[in-house]
Amino acid sequence: MARLPSKDAVILEIDFAALRRAGLIAMLANSKTAQEAEYKQFIANTEFDYTQDLDLALVSFAQGKEEQAAAPLYAVLSVGPGWDWTTLIGNYSDASVYTGQLRKLEAFVKAHPKSAKAPFVLAYHYLSQGQGEAAIKPLENVVALEPNDKVSALLLGKLQPASVATPAQAAPAQP
Repeated sequence: MARLPSKDAVILEIDFAALRRAGLIAMLANSKTAQEAEYKQFIANTEFDYTQDLDLALVSFAQGKEEQAAAPLYAVLSVGPGWDWTTLIGNYSDASVYTGQLRKLEAFVKAHPKSAKAPFVLAYHYLSQGQGEAAIKPLENVVALEPNDKVSALLLGKLQPASVATPAQAAPAQP
């Protein structure tokens, strides 16, 4: 009985056959990083697991839990890059399913302009697709709503041309 989840727990049904067909199980099993002693110690010390956090973010995104996907993505992007397009879309047997989920996220962002989490998730998906220019506006929204968000500011800085500066950066104050 001690191993049963509490009444507040979320129970997910996972189709491992679908994960195998998509190549996800093989990718995780063959990950060199996951087998390194240093990485295993890092997980033990911090409870942060890059792969699990990306999986959690994708599951949350797929379930339409846009804002819940932000925290694990933020953790991942604060230490390194997320998935590239090939890896991300490889989790889907049909790209139209992903496209439908992305359109729902775009609609959620538009309908919730005070949310900083959803545009962060949207920017991540655009970046994963290689659509850096499309990620700029969502990241600008995040930085405007959360000025202390260093990860979003860093991503935005990498996407904006060096000649683009905010008014405060553009010219020093005149005496």
